[in-house]
Amino acid sequence: MRTIPFISLICLLTLAAPAQADTLETVVARLNALEAHNQRLADENAALKKRVERLEGGGNHVVARAADVPSVIVTGSAVVPTSGHLSDAAPPQAERPRSFSWSGAYAGVHAGGARGDVAMQETDLGVPFDLRDDVGTSGAVGGVQVGVNRQFGNLVVGAELGLSGANITGTNDTACFVDPFVPLQSRCESRVNWLVTALARVGYAHNRWLAYATAGWSIAGADHTMTFDDPVTPLSNRQSDVLDGFTYGAGANYALTDHVILGMEYLHADLKGRGAVLGSPVLLGKAERDVDLDLGRARLDFKF
Repeated sequence: MRTIPFISLICLLTLAAPAQADTLETVVARLNALEAHNQRLADENAALKKRVERLEGGGNHVVARAADVPSVIVTGSAVVPTSGHLSDAAPPQAERPRSFSWSGAYAGVHAGGARGDVAMQETDLGVPFDLRDDVGTSGAVGGVQVGVNRQFGNLVVGAELGLSGANITGTNDTACFVDPFVPLQSRCESRVNWLVTALARVGYAHNRWLAYATAGWSIAGADHTMTFDDPVTPLSNRQSDVLDGFTYGAGANYALTDHVILGMEYLHADLKGRGAVLGSPVLLGKAERDVDLDLGRARLDFKF
């Protein structure tokens, strides 16, 4: 009776032996595959460390030393750090947004308006006192500009050259060069035709915003006309001047894209010039013209 169970056990072991052999071969094959996979990871890890060392100056300032990089083992399809703490693996960080740089050259256009005052003083050999007149002016201005900026942290410095066409005009119909020796009624007109600016700037940048102050020199062209309202033979005299002087102002820019910049700007120009007399009947002597302009203009620049 005891022989039957013993024979049954032998049969079961005999039947189970091939299955057990097959299972062991499968396990060995998997272990070999995992070992080869781990070796590839180790080779890639070593190559990455060498690249980091070369990029950081040959190992003097290595971002991640070999001793600081945990080794890994592979179990199935999972990669587990062997440092003993899962918290040692830093979570991925979101990429920080790139700050806008104001350094570089640019070119653009501007348009706006201006108000001003033209003060004229003339001295003539035939008149025992100075002739004076004051004309208020206003009008449109527009043109182009080119410049370059350099950024140091939040500090931005730069230079700009601008050319503007203008139609800034004004007329004095009531008391143009009041002269007791000339009883005729007269009219004076002044017009600023163009303006060239050469300006330096210094500003504070906060990413895509830039606020700045600017100062430099300007040159302008102006025409002055005086007309005597004689009903029989009207008389007219015209002089053209080139004036120059100190200019200053402030502005703010916003970088709409990496290449398109919008801005607003205010400038004050104090321009002075000399020319031939305008209001004297003898037309001898000297004349001084003082033009003050306040300009407001919108800007559109393209950064290279």
